[in-house]
Amino acid sequence: SLHDALPIFAFNKDNPRIPAGATSVADIDVEGVTLAVMSGTAQDKAISAAVKTATILRLPTNDETRLALISKRADILVDANDTNQLFTQSNPDWAVAINPEPALAKQGVAFGLPAGLSAQDVEVVNIFLEERVATGHVEALIRKAVDQVLAQGQ
Repeated sequence: SLHDALPIFAFNKDNPRIPAGATSVADIDVEGVTLAVMSGTAQDKAISAAVKTATILRLPTNDETRLALISKRADILVDANDTNQLFTQSNPDWAVAINPEPALAKQGVAFGLPAGLSAQDVEVVNIFLEERVATGHVEALIRKAVDQVLAQGQ
C-alpha cells in the first residue's frame, strides 16, 4: 500500500514510564502507563483488543487526547499515523512516535481510478506507486505536506 493508515503511539521522549527502545504493544502494556485514545474510533478498538495491563483513557475528541498527553495526564497518545505525525512534527523538542511492531489494525490507502481502466494500466499504476514507496518518495511527500500544514498554522 502507498501509506498505511494505522494507529501509532506518540509520547514524551523524557517520560520515564516508557521503556527505552519500546517497539511493541507489549513493551508499553505495563502497570502505571496510561494510553489516551478517542472513544469509539478504530484506534480505540485496536488498542482495546491489544492492551491487557495499561490503563486506557478514552476521551470524546482528538483535541482532548492530545491535551491529555501534553498535560501528562496520559503517557501515550494512540492515534492514526497521519495525525500523530502532524502532532510530533509540531512538537519536535519533546514528542516522538513509534510504529508498533507488529502493526495494529493495518489498513492500506486506496486510490480511485477510472472504471474503464484496463487491468494492465492498473498494474502499471501499482508498480509506479510501489517504486515511489520503496525509494522514499512518498514519505518525503508526506513530510513536506505536514510541514506545509504546520507552516500555515503559524
